[in-house]
Amino acid sequence: VFGGRKELTGVQPLVEALPPAGRAVLELAVVAAAAAGGYTLGTRYGGTRTTAVAGAAVLGAATLAGAAAVNSVVPEVAAVGLHNYVAGSDDPTALEASEVAAIASKYGVSTQDAAFKSELCDLYASFVYSVLPPGHEALKGTEVEAIKKFKKALGLDDVDAANMHMAIGRRLYRERLDAFQKLIFVSNLVFGDASDFILPWKHLFGITDYQVLT
Repeated sequence: VFGGRKELTGVQPLVEALPPAGRAVLELAVVAAAAAGGYTLGTRYGGTRTTAVAGAAVLGAATLAGAAAVNSVVPEVAAVGLHNYVAGSDDPTALEASEVAAIASKYGVSTQDAAFKSELCDLYASFVYSVLPPGHEALKGTEVEAIKKFKKALGLDDVDAANMHMAIGRRLYRERLDAFQKLIFVSNLVFGDASDFILPWKHLFGITDYQVLT
């Protein structure tokens, strides 16, 4: 449903290995060490306190920038952790909102961070696509509740979730018209009265009210 495990690359394994507090301590230690090294070099080659302070500032700032760059990948690492956790689940519908929140907390990120939220949306889209029966196979009747439950567990609001339904619609409209019709039917039930406002089927695909409602 969600694809295989995602692997960490570059500095991501280091970020994965450190808790939020550990990253902060390491960052301060590295910056302090770099500043001290810069002060020593400035003294050795400049000979004055002013040069030494300048050297400390340059190396300290450069290292701080590097540490900030490392911290910037934390949401991406959290997103990989989320993906692997959900992809490794035997039953995605058993996922609870508390589990998603715990993953975000583990890495010290918000579920609204761009990379993390993007993964939430991707997981949701993959799940919705997977529950639509292939070919002319009829709906089982369990799809709507399964989608609602998974959406709630991920903590997606209606607008973000609806955007994923429309993205799936673009794909199915070109590939599987029968599944496209099922998507419209299921989606309208998932969002209820809000469907008229957040699912612009007619505007985007040029279809009629009859096609939307049947």
